[in-house]
Amino acid sequence: MCLLFSFPFSQTQLGRKESAIRFLQSKGVDIDSDIFKTSLDAFDSSISSMDEGELLNLAKLVIFLDSQQKSKPKLLGTEITTGSQFEETRDLETKDIAKLIRADIKAAIKSGAFPKDMMRVSVRTELYSMGSAIHIGLKKVPSSWNLLNKAFFKCFKENPYGSMVDFPEHAQKRYSSEVTGILKALENIGNTYNRNEIDLEPTDYSNVRFHLHVGVDENILEKERGELTRLYDKGEL
Repeated sequence: MCLLFSFPFSQTQLGRKESAIRFLQSKGVDIDSDIFKTSLDAFDSSISSMDEGELLNLAKLVIFLDSQQKSKPKLLGTEITTGSQFEETRDLETKDIAKLIRADIKAAIKSGAFPKDMMRVSVRTELYSMGSAIHIGLKKVPSSWNLLNKAFFKCFKENPYGSMVDFPEHAQKRYSSEVTGILKALENIGNTYNRNEIDLEPTDYSNVRFHLHVGVDENILEKERGELTRLYDKGEL
C-alpha cells in the first residue's frame, strides 16, 4: 500500500506515537480537546502501530465527537420546585393528595376566596405506568362571568390556523380574566403538594411527583362557544 504519510519505523515507540499525533493534528484533530485526550488514553497502547488508514478513521471519529460536544448546549443545571406541603405529605399516594386538594378548595370557597355557592370544581386522579396525574376541572362559575376571552375567540375565528403570539396583546389569553385568575389559584393549590424537577437543557426530561392538569370542563365550554359563535356570525362580537 502506498502511504501519503509514512512513519520512520526505526524510531522508538514514543517517537512513533508522537508522529501519529502530529499526523492526526495535520488532519484537523484538536489535540488539546478533552475528546482527543480521552481517545488517546483509550488507544494509547496501539496508536503507535496504526497504519495511515486506521489513523484517518480515528481522526474522523475524534473530529466528529469533538464537533458534537462543542455544538451541545452547555448544561444549565436542574430547576427544582417544591410545594410547601410536599415534605409533610411525601409518603401519601396520589389519591390521598387529591383528597387534600378537594378539602383545600372547599375551604377556599367557604372563606370567600372563591365565589361562594356559585362555583363547582372536580378533582380526579389518573394512574398510569410509572406515573400519575391529578386533573382539576372548573365545572361551574357565576352566571355573570364569561369563560372565554371574547377578543381571543374572535381572533381565533378570523384566523384559526394562526399563532396566538400574533394576536393583539389583549387577545392572547384564552380565558376571561376572572377564569384565568381562578385557574391559576387552583394550580397553586395543587402544586402545594407537588415537586417538579426539570432539566434546563433543551430536553424532555422532567421528574414530578404527579402531573397536574387544570382547566375548564369541556361541557360548559362547548355551551359558551356556541353562544359566541352565534354572536360572531351575526357580527355582534
